[in-house]
Amino acid sequence: MRWLARSIIFSLFFLLVFASSVSAQTTVSPSKSYQASGASDQDDMTVWVHPTDFSKSTIIGSDKASGKIFVYDIEGTALQTISSGGQPGNIDLRYNFPLAGKLIDIVVYNERSSATLHVYSVDPSSRQLTRIDAGIT
Repeated sequence: MRWLARSIIFSLFFLLVFASSVSAQTTVSPSKSYQASGASDQDDMTVWVHPTDFSKSTIIGSDKASGKIFVYDIEGTALQTISSGGQPGNIDLRYNFPLAGKLIDIVVYNERSSATLHVYSVDPSSRQLTRIDAGIT
């Protein structure tokens, strides 16, 4: 009986290992260009994942040399360019941030030249960023 139990466990283990090694694979390009017109020094990027359709997710990048924030679709097309008025720094993202009784996704970056935080909400329909602060220092 013990031999039978071991055989069943071994067979299940083998099946799981074999099944996981032959699962469907997706072909992914090893590199993608995210270089909008006017971008020259993007050194910080984050990925915002759309809540219901992953194909509508975006890449958000800061460019300190041009003083801009760029929002790209997954394919690398620029959807929005925001002039920061200075040197945007690191970008942070928070999902389901409670604001005025609603849960929203926010994007925050620091302004390197003035120690100011800029806070934007993400509109899942348009995938655009809308500033929701007056500059927090």
